[in-house]
Amino acid sequence: MYKDQIYKLEYYKQKLIDQSLSYGEYLKPDSLKTLLEEYDFNFALFKHKYIKEGAKFNVDDFNNELSILYNDLSILYRIVYELTITEFNKTKEMVNIKLDNLNRIANQYYNRCKLETIAILGDTLVYQANNFDITNKNGKSYIKLPSFSTYAGASLAFLANLDMNNSNVILELNPLENISNYENNENLYIVPGKPTIKTHFITLDPQNKYKGLFMLDYNPDNSYRGQYYLYAGKNMIKVSGEYIDIGKYNRNEYPDEYEVELYVYNGTSIDFNFTLEPISSNINNKLVTIKNRIQRFVFKMPAYSHISFNTNGMIFCAVEECLIKNNRLYSKRSYDNVYEYMLESVIYDTEVKYENPVVVIDNPTAEHLKINSLAVKQNRYNQNDQLQY
Repeated sequence: MYKDQIYKLEYYKQKLIDQSLSYGEYLKPDSLKTLLEEYDFNFALFKHKYIKEGAKFNVDDFNNELSILYNDLSILYRIVYELTITEFNKTKEMVNIKLDNLNRIANQYYNRCKLETIAILGDTLVYQANNFDITNKNGKSYIKLPSFSTYAGASLAFLANLDMNNSNVILELNPLENISNYENNENLYIVPGKPTIKTHFITLDPQNKYKGLFMLDYNPDNSYRGQYYLYAGKNMIKVSGEYIDIGKYNRNEYPDEYEVELYVYNGTSIDFNFTLEPISSNINNKLVTIKNRIQRFVFKMPAYSHISFNTNGMIFCAVEECLIKNNRLYSKRSYDNVYEYMLESVIYDTEVKYENPVVVIDNPTAEHLKINSLAVKQNRYNQNDQLQY
């Protein structure tokens, strides 16, 4: 039977029982079943009656018909509610179960991927999957790891794979340094100290046509040990997509709004002046204190205006990180009318050794720990973009 038929059956059953009780009689199940067979559950409870014109208005009949209509509407509302709310909640619950299952599978692949991803980007310094040296003391478990060496300025990731909440696990490198369990790049630890930074100037032959990627003439040994940035166009800026010399910019006139982009390398401050105030920019004051090795500035200028500036740093029109292939350095792209470049080498070559690294796990009940693996990964190449916007 359909839902509406079941509810009509309940309605008629209760009506017959109430009538029987009003006469002081008990209606037996067999008698009730026989009486119910007289009703058709395929139609509405309300049966329309025609009233002759001029007939006397019967208040009791009218109230009775309203009551029947109310019960019809009540059945319809009950069905709609079950279909829209009850069935929806059942479907929602099933979907949540499926999503929980997918989330569980995704977490499994995520935990597997974490180690593989860091392994691709760097070196494995420590990996241990058994024979753990565990000591329980004061509500914590301590696990000694082998000593390892890394480099000043390198990024380290600590990966603890346990069958428990990993958020309460840290790696103590020494009393002053520790690493949180890796969840994202915010958990990377930068080894104190700085890498060695060197610069080398490169001049391209203006007779040649450079399109897209090109190999640099200067290629250091063991290029995989560092990062390399190519600074394009010394004393040049980018004006509305064109790379031009600062002197040429000063001589040109711009009858329309235009954009300016420039980079300051190894400066501590820059003082800007404008013939007309910029429409927009990424500075708050004309005198800017520079805290980063490379700082980018962008402006949208009104027509017939110019920028001038003074700085103790070097000016370039573009910066990019070089590609490394077969121990050779490549520019990712070429820049029209730009032939003077500076190559910056950031080399990680100062060794740092950690003699007694210890994993510390919150374990107030000293329960047996199920440890799948502990690992320390090294990424010599800092993944944080050094360009500050």
